[in-house]
Amino acid sequence: MCIEYTITDVVVLHNDVAEMYWNVLGEEFEETITNFQVKIHLPGEDSDVRIWTHGPLTGENKIIDSKTLFFQDKNVDNYTAETVRIMFNKNLVPTATKKSNVDGRENILKYETMMADTANRERENAKLELENEASQAVLDLEEDPRMYMYNRALELVNELDETSESKQDFLNRIEKTKDLVNEDWKQDLKYELESLTDYNYSLLNRDSLDDFIEEINEGFDEETKQKYLDVCKDLEGILEIKHANLRRGFTIFVIVCYVILAIFAIYKLIKIIKERNKFKGKYYRDFPSEDNPNVLEYLMKRKSTNLGFSATILNLIAKKVITYEKKADEKDITLVLSKDGYVGTKAEIIVLETLFKLVRKRQ
Repeated sequence: MCIEYTITDVVVLHNDVAEMYWNVLGEEFEETITNFQVKIHLPGEDSDVRIWTHGPLTGENKIIDSKTLFFQDKNVDNYTAETVRIMFNKNLVPTATKKSNVDGRENILKYETMMADTANRERENAKLELENEASQAVLDLEEDPRMYMYNRALELVNELDETSESKQDFLNRIEKTKDLVNEDWKQDLKYELESLTDYNYSLLNRDSLDDFIEEINEGFDEETKQKYLDVCKDLEGILEIKHANLRRGFTIFVIVCYVILAIFAIYKLIKIIKERNKFKGKYYRDFPSEDNPNVLEYLMKRKSTNLGFSATILNLIAKKVITYEKKADEKDITLVLSKDGYVGTKAEIIVLETLFKLVRKRQ
């Protein structure tokens, strides 16, 4: 990825030098950058130009020529800042407008010398720590010559700087363990193959086979590698058969589920048809009468409940047989019998008698 943009007014003019101090890569950047490079071109030549960079200790900078500077870093983690600082002849930027009105050269050199000394100490400590870690990894390998230990020791030793006096010695010691590591690797492959083929290949799946192939490719013995890779081809075929059987079983399961659902649907349909055939009366879209709510409830539920009682009261209110009053100074509502002597259904009379104890039962 290449990003191009223009930034204005980034140079500061001091009394003696010009300075550009710029955070090229901010801490808010979300991506990891494998190859980070910055090239800076001055508007003119300056044989005394200086460059400093701040960020991970893996970063490097250099002056290509008197007007070109370069800064690079590898595998920059996300949210990691990379900053560059350049000090150069102020005559190269006569139109710059930002001025500090102080002498900058000595302060810049003093600060950057201090930062360089700190960074160098950190680099030396990091090298020492890496060398100790590599030394311990080689010792672990010699005590336990396995492929994992071999790869770990080799990786750490290869990270050592070429100037390390111990690097070649570590590599020689690692080389001496190859035969033992190779025998252990062969034994592991044997056990792993037995595991994959045991119990009618019950442990064989895509992940386990991929792990096995990766383990095979780590070895040194090409003849053994080829032998086991040929076995893996057979395992691939067996795995495909397992997948085919699994797909077939799933298909059968889905078909059985559909058959069961179809049988259940046919059963329900037959039941509905039989129940409909039992009814010999006339079919009405709506209720064929103006029966009261309690009658409809009984027809629907085959029982009378408080809901039917309440619905009958509401029906009487709708007929204005019962009204209700609410006094301004009271919260409760009072029901009033508006039609004294009302002749209704038996259920309505029972409700009115229950509420008012006034209406006589209809004979």
